[in-house]
Amino acid sequence: MPWPGRATRATTVLLALLLTGCTAVVRHDAPAAPHDGTLALLWTRTSAEHRALFLQIFDHAASRLSELRPRAKRASWGVILDVDETIFDDSDFRLWRLGHPYEEGAFEEWCTHERARALPGAQRFLDYVHALGGRIVLVTNRSERVCEHTRANLRRENLRYDALLCRRSSKDKNERFLAVQSGREPSPLPPLEIVMWLGDNIEDFPNLKQAHLHDPNDPVFARFGRDFFVLPNPVYGSWLKNPMR
Repeated sequence: MPWPGRATRATTVLLALLLTGCTAVVRHDAPAAPHDGTLALLWTRTSAEHRALFLQIFDHAASRLSELRPRAKRASWGVILDVDETIFDDSDFRLWRLGHPYEEGAFEEWCTHERARALPGAQRFLDYVHALGGRIVLVTNRSERVCEHTRANLRRENLRYDALLCRRSSKDKNERFLAVQSGREPSPLPPLEIVMWLGDNIEDFPNLKQAHLHDPNDPVFARFGRDFFVLPNPVYGSWLKNPMR
């Protein structure tokens, strides 16, 4: 299937209307319903709320960063961010594949086109981290096969960073988080004190899983808005496996 250019808003709206003509009753104890992503994609690509949320979250993170940054020498500390749906907008890929199940091969093909766009506020936030003297480490589950294309796409969007750690085998990011903090392979940087994490998936944060939702008193949620910042992504994520409640 050839990859088209950027779709118009009208195309997305039409697809949403075509796919939302019926409703279904969902049992609260049933597994999550199939998620075609149409309305989520419409919201992501066209809503003022999506843009406002990204700007708001990055602005809040920047304000917190000015308080959290160590008073140590420059480049001794850093921030870890996810890539897709955190600083990169991949909704063009999702629109291209609308109605088709996710396939990693198709996503990697799309990555080779280097067409992802910077999300609102991302460039300004990254520049601010550097202005404060911090390092930026991007930990992504894009595979090593498309890592060079990802670097080229980041350059094209003027998204500055210091290290990009793609997936070599496991999708669990915790080993890469520890590598960044300890200064060992695959991180190319010396040990860093990580003062903030940003991502769109609960698994973009150290040792967190969807299961944390089951304990409403889990103290980990107090970290969000302090040194953890989550960006909105209603299109896909580990949450899709959660049962309906």
